[in-house]
Amino acid sequence: MPDKIAWAEEIPSLPSARIWTPPIGRSHVCVLGRWRSLWIHWLRKRSVPCLKDACPKYRHTAPARWVAYVPGCIPINSLDGTREVVGYRPVILACNPEQADLLRPAMGNFPGPVLEVFKHEKEKHWTLERLITGKNPQNLPPCPDVLATLHRVWGMIPEEEKNGEVPAPENRDADN
Repeated sequence: MPDKIAWAEEIPSLPSARIWTPPIGRSHVCVLGRWRSLWIHWLRKRSVPCLKDACPKYRHTAPARWVAYVPGCIPINSLDGTREVVGYRPVILACNPEQADLLRPAMGNFPGPVLEVFKHEKEKHWTLERLITGKNPQNLPPCPDVLATLHRVWGMIPEEEKNGEVPAPENRDADN
């Protein structure tokens, strides 16, 4: 039986991350780069990208939603009770249009800003409490690759990778 796993010999140039949902309560996330946005459908409690005319009919009949995926990092706190920050974990934060509109004015120089977000116990979405600009944390990880992360989450291999051509992240198309 042929092996269907896409084994990798090379280490990715940029780290992939996980799609992060803020936990209940107050959290901080430092924005590391510009967001990537697209239209998605929700099927069986998970997102799938809208492929426009190539979208299968069963998928395309589901409502489409616009989502911005923001590369960032969250602090890793010490477990000794001091809550001292000992490092940062790269993450991708999903934003709906209202959240992205609040972030838009602060999207300029990276890394930064630091977002203070809050998620209520019975709410589905997080709210932006405040933007902290001007004092960025030190020793931040490299900006995670949003496209590589989404391709991994959706089980997709980009055409250029299928053909053995992997473009450098800085040569990929800019966000719309």
